[in-house]
Amino acid sequence: MQTLIICAAGVGGATVLGAILGYLFRSGARRHSEAICSFAAGVMLAAAVSSLIAPAFDDADGFSCFLGIVGMFSGAAFLYLTERLLPTDNGGKGLRSAILFAIAMAIHNLPEGIAAGIGFGTGDTHGGLLVAIGIAIHNVPEGMITVFPMVSSGVKPAKAIILTLAGGVAEVLGTFVGYAAGGVAAPLLPFVLAFAGGTMLYVISSEMIPECSLAGPRRSAFLLIFGYCAMMVAAFMTS
Repeated sequence: MQTLIICAAGVGGATVLGAILGYLFRSGARRHSEAICSFAAGVMLAAAVSSLIAPAFDDADGFSCFLGIVGMFSGAAFLYLTERLLPTDNGGKGLRSAILFAIAMAIHNLPEGIAAGIGFGTGDTHGGLLVAIGIAIHNVPEGMITVFPMVSSGVKPAKAIILTLAGGVAEVLGTFVGYAAGGVAAPLLPFVLAFAGGTMLYVISSEMIPECSLAGPRRSAFLLIFGYCAMMVAAFMTS
């Protein structure tokens, strides 16, 4: 249990560290907002595909594949309905986008924490520890990337960092949920992972890419690809 608590604090704390670094470098984010947004979209796309969508379909039988597809559409539909319910006259589009982005990141972090917690809950302490270390390492740049689009869209830095912290809290909660559920949660993990991946794809395609394209679609495309490749290299180095 002590190792589990340390790992939960580590994966959540890594997001907090990244958010603080993003806050400290916020002035640069304003000057290069479109470029950072394009790079961030690539990073988030890689995270969605490699750590959520692909694992949801790994070794999947027909039913698991069906669960994954339903999960992706459910995640996108959930954020669509959330967006429709958000107020339009209080805080402007920038705040709406920031809230939507923060919700997607929190949902994205929850199954990551569950994946680490399941390892501990099923007795695979070594596997759970490796998953937690990998998540913590990639959460630092992820926390930074989460803050940048919010600041660029006009959200106050202090509010952006608070919204980012929600992602770290969700990951800590997910770790304990995964530990408590143990083997019971494993059959539902494809749906949970795909649901989170669907929310991220929705935000990337509906919010981030249109905003990034304001600086020029071709430049944004190359920066997005660069962000995707950077995230994949980081994932390979921590695997």
